[in-house]
Amino acid sequence: MTTRCDENSVGASHGAGAKETVAIVGGGCAGALVAAHLMRMDRRPRRIVIFEPRPDLGAGVAYSTDDPRHLLNAPASAMSAFENDPTHFVTWLAQLGHDHVATDFVPRRLYRQYLQDIVTVGLRCSIPGTELTWIHETVTSLSVNEITGHRLTTLHYGQGLQYGADRVVLALGAPAPVALQALALSPTFGMISDPWCPGTMEATASTGDVLILGTGLTMVDIALALAERDPRRTVHARSRHGFLPAEHVSDGFAPWPGFDIGHPKTARDVLHGLRRATAEAQSCGGNWRNVIAAARLAAPDVWSGLCATERRRLLRHLGRRWDVARHRMSAPVTATVTELRHSGRLTVGAGRILAVVNHGSVRHPQLEVTLGGPGGHRETLMVGALIDCTGPGGDPTARSPLVAGLVADGLARLDPCGVGLDVDEHGDLRTDSATSATIHTVGWCRQGAEFEATAVPEIRRQAERLARHMSPSGDRRPPVLVPA
Repeated sequence: MTTRCDENSVGASHGAGAKETVAIVGGGCAGALVAAHLMRMDRRPRRIVIFEPRPDLGAGVAYSTDDPRHLLNAPASAMSAFENDPTHFVTWLAQLGHDHVATDFVPRRLYRQYLQDIVTVGLRCSIPGTELTWIHETVTSLSVNEITGHRLTTLHYGQGLQYGADRVVLALGAPAPVALQALALSPTFGMISDPWCPGTMEATASTGDVLILGTGLTMVDIALALAERDPRRTVHARSRHGFLPAEHVSDGFAPWPGFDIGHPKTARDVLHGLRRATAEAQSCGGNWRNVIAAARLAAPDVWSGLCATERRRLLRHLGRRWDVARHRMSAPVTATVTELRHSGRLTVGAGRILAVVNHGSVRHPQLEVTLGGPGGHRETLMVGALIDCTGPGGDPTARSPLVAGLVADGLARLDPCGVGLDVDEHGDLRTDSATSATIHTVGWCRQGAEFEATAVPEIRRQAERLARHMSPSGDRRPPVLVPA
């Protein structure tokens, strides 16, 4: 299955009986789910090629960790790769002898293994003649050409290598944080702009206290690892509002059946509708988390009914509070975070960086960080490292040469809200003049079009619909995963 392809120009071939070639750019969760759903849907053999430089398929940023403290942010029952088989992941866990039940928050490394298995078994159960190739490279650019009436997309990667494909699926992860880069600060040793960059933990091994910019789930992951590595260390987490993610509860995943906020046309209408729905649910003995679960399902329709101005307004006024309520911590992680805070090893608060001065050296940074807080309050911290965990940056072209090139070449354009790329209902790229019928997207790229687009329930739905869009006659059951 994992074949390295080193020819200078390979890919799609044409003529009678030629297989269609689909290139998937990105082999994380989104890319793996697209491949699995394509192989399930196909009624004719196809050549599928995944471009992923990481050593593991299905890893991406979310599932590359091997740390057992890094758990899924949803119970196993919500993590099936196939919407019409909700017990698929739970069954897989049982088949492999893992001692986890449907309500458990399992280690993320197991989900990486699950994604790998659905791709491997999906190939074994696919239509005879289906090919799957893994190219361990990063795609740097795309170019589109018309060849004898056929639209061919060439993927450029490596040292001058090319691959021709009939269709391309952009399964790109979210861009790295840019909050530190956006500050009017001179870069210095000890400032880490990408928390998932290889070597981050090693770089902070002997730095003492650490300041993390951001208080969301990424901060939680990094803080747990940092605290474990040095019990004497204090981790400080600061963000504009200082909000921590909320906690999951066992009955908070079923959508509230009474959810109906109509067809709001403004951000204010959405806010009022959510508050009203929450009050109604709680008056009936429901949980606000059930309202959030229902709102996730309604989000694409509600979002599509807002103009670009109101979408930007909603992001500005609701974005962070939505993240707090929507992207929650599991109960075990919440307990650990609470214990760290009570012991003083983790501090969380509101603040923005005003100045950073390095009093140390390359090997031993000593950063004096001045922060401004609410009401004009100022705080000074002495830390050995400053890590940006604020989440995806605003302009996707700033950290992705591939996206920057697509926009510059007129093959894509940014979403009007600046979140993801401009796509149609199938996830096909939109340009100033047309909609591409051969370059598709899943995951983060669709966030501007669907609002909720980066968690497994949304990605698996996108992957299934895209596979059906590309293979309209196919509809087969998910493969049964049997341990080797």
